[in-house]
Amino acid sequence: MSELDAYTISREPLTLRFEHRVTFRNRNTFGLGIACLGLFALTIAGWLGALEMAHSGWAIAGTILALGGGVLCTWLGAMGIWGREELALRDDRIVVTRTLGPWRRSEELALVKGEHVVVAIDRLQFRGDAKPQEWLTASTDPLPPAMRIAMGYQLPQPVLGAIGDAIVAAAKRAGAATTFERR
Repeated sequence: MSELDAYTISREPLTLRFEHRVTFRNRNTFGLGIACLGLFALTIAGWLGALEMAHSGWAIAGTILALGGGVLCTWLGAMGIWGREELALRDDRIVVTRTLGPWRRSEELALVKGEHVVVAIDRLQFRGDAKPQEWLTASTDPLPPAMRIAMGYQLPQPVLGAIGDAIVAAAKRAGAATTFERR
């Protein structure tokens, strides 16, 4: 979707911070979301009687679609423009934190001695994109679901490999068995 614009590396614990490069696709998605929310405001004005509007099942569907599409596109565009991701390799866990302004969401993967940690480079080719999107996943085998790392930043495969090697080294220091799959 977008490319890496900046990164920061710090020690104690090893932390990698990624920021998006703002592209036309991100700005257009954000603009489409704002337009859909404006359309939603107009349909609410129609429901309240400020504007003349047909009150049928299709009007209800259009109102709900404008709200859902507006919220989704605004959020995706904002994440592409202002979103950041941090990967922290601590002694006992891996923490991925995604931020958008003041809002933060963290995922943790505990590195427990004797558990098996699977790190993989996954890829997906979207229609219209010249090259496939690649990102890292890390999980304990077999559960929980894989934690995605650096998804949407279009990092080159050698960089993803180096980050994967750092995750494997952190897991080995914690005493966990590891597998690194380059798919």
